[in-house]
Amino acid sequence: MNNTLQPKDEQLFALTCEIMQDAIAYMERRTAAGRYIPKHDDWPSLSWTDDGMPDFSFGESNLPDYTDSFGLGLFEAFAETKEGIKGETYKWDEKPAFQALLDYVESEPQIHKHFFPISDAGNGRGKLGFFKSSVEVFISSLTEGYVHRFGFTFDRGKFLQVYLPRENALVEDQLAIEIWVPILHLAFGADEIELTPDVSVSRMPEDFQLARARLFRGSEEIQHGIVQAATHALILKDYTLPNLGYLTKFGSFLNPSSPILEIINTFFAALRMLMEAKTGYGQILVVPIGWAGSYVASLPDVEGVALRRYPADLGGELDRAIPALSLEQLSAVGGLFSKILKLQERSAGHRMQLAIRRLNNCFLREDGEDAILDATIAMELLLSDGDTQEITHKLALRMAALSSTVPDYKHEPTAVFKNVKAVYRFRSAVVHGNQEKAKETREIKLDDGTIIPTIKLATDYLGMAVRAIAQQPEYFTPHNIDEKLLLKSALPPEFE
Repeated sequence: MNNTLQPKDEQLFALTCEIMQDAIAYMERRTAAGRYIPKHDDWPSLSWTDDGMPDFSFGESNLPDYTDSFGLGLFEAFAETKEGIKGETYKWDEKPAFQALLDYVESEPQIHKHFFPISDAGNGRGKLGFFKSSVEVFISSLTEGYVHRFGFTFDRGKFLQVYLPRENALVEDQLAIEIWVPILHLAFGADEIELTPDVSVSRMPEDFQLARARLFRGSEEIQHGIVQAATHALILKDYTLPNLGYLTKFGSFLNPSSPILEIINTFFAALRMLMEAKTGYGQILVVPIGWAGSYVASLPDVEGVALRRYPADLGGELDRAIPALSLEQLSAVGGLFSKILKLQERSAGHRMQLAIRRLNNCFLREDGEDAILDATIAMELLLSDGDTQEITHKLALRMAALSSTVPDYKHEPTAVFKNVKAVYRFRSAVVHGNQEKAKETREIKLDDGTIIPTIKLATDYLGMAVRAIAQQPEYFTPHNIDEKLLLKSALPPEFE
């Protein structure tokens, strides 16, 4: 046995080994006899498109599903009657080793509470009902994980590799996890880059790709190839999840107000601001670190939630060339991301958090009239001092002043000042339901004659303001913009 791999509970390991040897031997006999063993259906296979994106397909597999092979289900009974094959079924109640395992688990409160906590009311010892079934699932899942990796020959050293992650899920009150968020429709020039000590972007291994595909195999997004178009994931490290045993719910860990979502959305805001590329995410995946909740063939244990946080027209973009980020560009995104996070940690950091939410909404909205409200609310969060008098004029002044701090910004401050006022004319028309005025102000003609959608320009200016404040945090206080940028220089007539 590898001395570096040792169980935390020697008695639990010994009892589990005893029943496991019997369970694996049963599965070997069942296989050799040609008895019915279900196969994993809707199983993903992975190929790659010409532009390097994964391409999933789903169908029948030849992989046995040992987890569901211990009982005699209705389909199996029909198949055996038709084929004239009779054989043994696995009778848990007649296995002394299983009864011994039940006795031990029930006698150890730290372990017992991490199995399904409901016992049969008619059995004070709790060996029937949900508790007994959860221990059966523990053994059948271990059988699935072991046989797919090592075959039917039981070896304690090899078994430890499968057992220890499941043991950790039974004895620990806090479970270490990482959050993986596949980044859609972007290619990367490096396999991995660290953004902060706890956040990185890394290439997803192929077995992980298959695991995430299987998790959401029935979703419309997977079927249409949107969510699958990701080679790398944003990875958030050093998190823990309360161990609620078989009742553990990953989705509740990612509620709408979760700080994790704020970090994820801040990264995508930084990406969108610097790259101007259509991207987003459709999955948030929870990856166990050092433990496992269950086994499916030899795939890694992955749980998570599906949600649409990408532009509505991203599916149409998939036929186009995939934008690529160099290592230098990704480093710049990481730098901006880190600076925004530091601003969000300040006493007034909620203003930046709300502004980032609104900024992301601008990229995700299908309706430009909704998006212009997001953009202007975010501008006011960043640049308003609470005084509602002449708010449009003051915001335009401060936005123009901030633009002067951005090296080689594409618009002169005077143009920024004028265009922000045009943005607010569109907003006013939308808010007051003036459809004719909204139609007239939906686009802005720039000084060079270029016509641009007003929401596009508003989003650009909002992103510029976030970047300028992130680089120079003193301007997170609007009063400092007035004192350090506006009052230090004589204002030209264009700003009156």
